[in-house]
Amino acid sequence: MTRGLIIDTRFGIAGDIACAGLISLGADPARVVDAMETAGSLLGTVAVVPVYHGGSATIHIDLDPAEDHLAESDAILNLDRILDAISLPVPYPPLARAILAALCRAERHVHATDPRLRHMPVHHADHLSDIPGGAHLSGTPSTSGGWKAPDITRANGPVQTPRDPPGADATRTRVITDTPEEFPALDGRPAPEFPRTPHPAGQALLHEAQDILCDITGFVTGLHLLDIRSVGYIDHVTVGGGTVSFSHGTFAVPAPATRHLLESHGIRWKPSEDRHREMATPTGVSLLAGCKAIRCREPPRERIIRTGYARGSHAGFPEVPFHLVEIGDMIKYPDR
Repeated sequence: MTRGLIIDTRFGIAGDIACAGLISLGADPARVVDAMETAGSLLGTVAVVPVYHGGSATIHIDLDPAEDHLAESDAILNLDRILDAISLPVPYPPLARAILAALCRAERHVHATDPRLRHMPVHHADHLSDIPGGAHLSGTPSTSGGWKAPDITRANGPVQTPRDPPGADATRTRVITDTPEEFPALDGRPAPEFPRTPHPAGQALLHEAQDILCDITGFVTGLHLLDIRSVGYIDHVTVGGGTVSFSHGTFAVPAPATRHLLESHGIRWKPSEDRHREMATPTGVSLLAGCKAIRCREPPRERIIRTGYARGSHAGFPEVPFHLVEIGDMIKYPDR
């Protein structure tokens, strides 16, 4: 049985919510947390704690980065180190790189084109070939063999895990009605291309999105543990409303990078009519973009293997449903 994931993004999406949703579907929380803390340990000190509230999973990430900003080249190299350390099978490493690439492309684009962001500094990399394993970033084949798997030791104490997820319904037999595309590495086509050339004006600088490496690592680990090979979202992504404030200032929701990700990847979105806060983050949308998520209809109840629920860190926001299905249940809209 080949499995797919359908996220009900009508209730929003964020990186921590996606990781919590996979735990709620049955991914081993200890392994997801360990992968996320492995990623965070390369950035500074980190503690990842998943908890349950009335059947909904939540993941709290406490990251204290050593640097204020994470440059694109550092993010790429650190992700390579993380993937070496956690040893996931194909297609999950290429998928992780595609997710990071989607976010970095969006950040570069909005900094180059949005007048409100042009004054912000960018990170120039004049000597990328001097970085271990970094020659490929400037378009030259690497002769160093890339990063060697690091010796990563976490000093955050034992991994804390939530109580067992709520009992799941028994798997139901069903009829496959449609077959969505799997992750590109599995269906005979090349894996998603991960750009290795910095933007001419400089690289993306990740500010608030530094924890994307934790989120990417937890997400692809959860996909692997549940043997998920395709991702879909129901109808549209609800982005929220009002404004969001971060290091660049205060902006209307969706934030510039979020909006570019949604529009450049053809992901349908709508504002919220009654919630005046950000409900879709750049990291959350980059997960959809990197997975080439399929816009699909809500799966019939009798065809769902299991349903889990996750919440973000903001109190009062709705829980996001996650559906584990057999591939074939992602009934596409005609235009997507």
